[in-house]
Parts: sequence; structure tokens; C-alpha cells
Amino acid sequence: MLNNLKKIGWQAIELGAIVVLLSIVLTAILGAEGGVVILAIAKNAMSLLKEIPPGTTIGLVALLGLFALYEKRNK
Repeated sequence: MLNNLKKIGWQAIELGAIVVLLSIVLTAILGAEGGVVILAIAKNAMSLLKEIPPGTTIGLVALLGLFALYEKRNK
């Protein structure tokens, strides 16, 4: 049960990350013609990334990398 919730949680996180990254890429490609939703998602993501200090971002990426290595070794 817990493993299923964990799997669903990670899939939701991955899907959210894909949607945000896709919106940023589409904004770069299409510009203002991409639509209101795509522009809003990209604008929110960029403003969030500007507010987070670089050290925090690097720390989170490092923690995620360590977690991924830990999970890979324990399988």
C-alpha cells in the first residue's frame, strides 16, 4: 500500500515537472501566441525560480540525486 502511494506520488511530481518544463519551452518557441495558460505557467515558474536562492536549488538537486542513488542501490 505504501509503495503504491509512493509510486503514485512520484508519478504526480514527474508529471507536474514535465508540464512546467513543457510550458517554459513552448513559451520560448511560441512566444505570446502560445496561449494564456502556457504563459501563466511559465511566468509563475520563472518568478518562483528567481525567488529561490541558488544555494537552495543546488542543495535540493543534490539531495534528490543522493536519494536516487540510495534508491538505486537498495533495489
